[in-house]
Amino acid sequence: MLELVIRDAEVENLVEVTSEWYFQKKISNTFHGRDIFASVAANLALGVKLTRLGKPIPDPVRLELPRVFVGDKKIRGAIVEVDRFGNLVTNIEKSHLAGVFHGAKSSNFLAFVSGREIRGLARAYAEREPGTLMCILGSSGRIEIAVSGGSAASELEVTPGIPVEIIRV
Repeated sequence: MLELVIRDAEVENLVEVTSEWYFQKKISNTFHGRDIFASVAANLALGVKLTRLGKPIPDPVRLELPRVFVGDKKIRGAIVEVDRFGNLVTNIEKSHLAGVFHGAKSSNFLAFVSGREIRGLARAYAEREPGTLMCILGSSGRIEIAVSGGSAASELEVTPGIPVEIIRV
């Protein structure tokens, strides 16, 4: 989600990438990461000016996403996305955990979401029994609420914006 990237960054320019000159010649229906984004990124790395890639976006629409609160033994964040597997992606990043859980075992991790308590931080989905609600550090570097072999979104019936609280016990 672009908002999470630009929210705390010093962004000078944004453009809508429309200049097909910098895309691959043949664009598939399913591999835009390869056919458009990788090609555009390679051209940027070669020194092509951002403004040559498309139209400037002078006043982007910004999303109001909840901020993360980090206390002594507590972190408060929120669900910001439901991925295609039904995992509930939070805005709580690995860096937020460092101050609260530095030197602590993953068993000292206790999360609360939608009235449910989730103990421990799993290292892999297969680490928990099928159907078990769990927390895991996802590939985005953020805490995800998941169900091993299932859908946390269906299990908890929650949507983005729902608060998540993590404490060190």
